[in-house]
Amino acid sequence: MGTSKHIAQTALFLLIATLTYASENRDWKQGRLVSVETITTPEKGERRYECVVSDLTWSYTVRYEHPIKAPVHRPIKFFIEKDALILLDADGKERSAHIEKRERVFLDSPDPH
Repeated sequence: MGTSKHIAQTALFLLIATLTYASENRDWKQGRLVSVETITTPEKGERRYECVVSDLTWSYTVRYEHPIKAPVHRPIKFFIEKDALILLDADGKERSAHIEKRERVFLDSPDPH
């Protein structure tokens, strides 16, 4: 009985250590929370929070079931993992959502004339 408990504790420790290491070694990007819009479905009355996050190259639109704790128009840390955007909110929690739309950001070039 004592051996199996020790193995279970060791496995749990290794799992927590792996998740912590992965979280600390993510390729975080600096961006800006451009907008947050509350969307209510008329049929069910459910609320979703549509957020636009942008860096200097891409703009990402994602939807969350719960509001995020981050001020609009302020810098934010995020990273992309496959088709998901994970951002770091004001509480230091990682919030993941499927990327609904990804658009290239084109900066206005100076007028050549």
